Amino acid sequence: AQHYAGAAPVVDIELRIRHQSGDFRWFHLRARGCFAADGSVERVTGSLIDVTERREGAAALEAIAEQLRTMVETAPLGIVTIDESGLVTQFNPAAARIFGIDAGSALGQPAVALAPQVARDGLGSFLAAIFAQPVGKSVASEIVLHDPDGTPIDTEVVAFLGASPSGRRVHAFLRDVSEEKRVGRLKDEMISTLSHELRTPLTSLRGFAELLAAREFARDVQLRYIGIIQKETERMTRLVNGLLDMRRAQFGPQAGSLKSAAPGSLVADAIARLPVEWRQHRRIVVDADAELPRVAGDPDTLGRVLDNVLSNACKYSEPTASIRIALRAVAGKVRCAITDEGIGIPPRDLARLFDEFFRGDSSRVLATAGTGLGLSICRKILEGLGGTIAADSTPGKGTTITIEIPKFPGASPQEPTGAQASSPPPGAENDTHG
Repeated sequence: AQHYAGAAPVVDIELRIRHQSGDFRWFHLRARGCFAADGSVERVTGSLIDVTERREGAAALEAIAEQLRTMVETAPLGIVTIDESGLVTQFNPAAARIFGIDAGSALGQPAVALAPQVARDGLGSFLAAIFAQPVGKSVASEIVLHDPDGTPIDTEVVAFLGASPSGRRVHAFLRDVSEEKRVGRLKDEMISTLSHELRTPLTSLRGFAELLAAREFARDVQLRYIGIIQKETERMTRLVNGLLDMRRAQFGPQAGSLKSAAPGSLVADAIARLPVEWRQHRRIVVDADAELPRVAGDPDTLGRVLDNVLSNACKYSEPTASIRIALRAVAGKVRCAITDEGIGIPPRDLARLFDEFFRGDSSRVLATAGTGLGLSICRKILEGLGGTIAADSTPGKGTTITIEIPKFPGASPQEPTGAQASSPPPGAENDTHG
């Protein structure tokens, strides 16, 4: 009675009532009260309708809508909706990453204005073409967007025109394919380089083999030709071994197979493996912390990394030049910096130094045997372990290659360097610091 008193004679509410079956059901109650002169309720008239199924249907639709919102928000594809006036009505986080802007700030903005100036004409033309298509027809294309720094982003777009009572809208799905294109270019370059690297020794092998088979030569000429064949065979062997090492490095260490190694021993063994003629007149100084943790990685694999870097330091420096190796414990890793006094690397080549098959074009580099795979393999091995490799160089003065390898999980924080390193081989000096 109190509910019907005053200025609100009509009630319109939904109630949750326990049914005689024991289940709760929803009812829509609409009622009006009729009052006597003294204000008392004489009667109530109205309707009570079971709306349980409607409520359950609405809840199911809301659940579906929430699932769709979650799918849009977490989708790896950029999803953008644009109305007929060109304004953005939907913009998910993946689209925000592609455009390099905040998702919330894009809503209600002109779609063309979201792209940098250099890309606006292309984006505007694409949207105009979509609005000219029949409703429901999809159009696929590739456009070039740019991030806020101006870096081009190759973007694959599939869009279609949709219609609703509120008007037509373009629904676009965007995918950043820049990395795919970069990998594709690298594969093409690798195949082209590999074909060249294999064709050159094969041509020599075939030519000299045919000469030896077709004619009689003096013994010294035969030995010279056989030497060329042997040299080209070794070149092919290095190339194939390099490709196999690269393939293994791409997969990194297998689960449960991670080993550990002592940094001092790794360096001492790598120096000992250098050819005697490289160590004979060259001064190699090892400057190590007094205590170093063991590092994560197979000793043989890490040994190949050090072999490659040390051999480069020797090959591209004078026979009497010094090489300095510094070993330091830094923030859960061991840093190994190998510095030579060689020809150095031009700044234009530093960015590509660790690319597959890359070799500099100086006469010293071209005259030295190599496949251009060594440092690329080193990078893949170290990245597989969670480590890094970097280069710093001054042309004409020398190069420093810095390697960082994570500490082996569970290893004691420090281990004495003296317990790790064997006696330095001839040509090497230990300079251990506390």
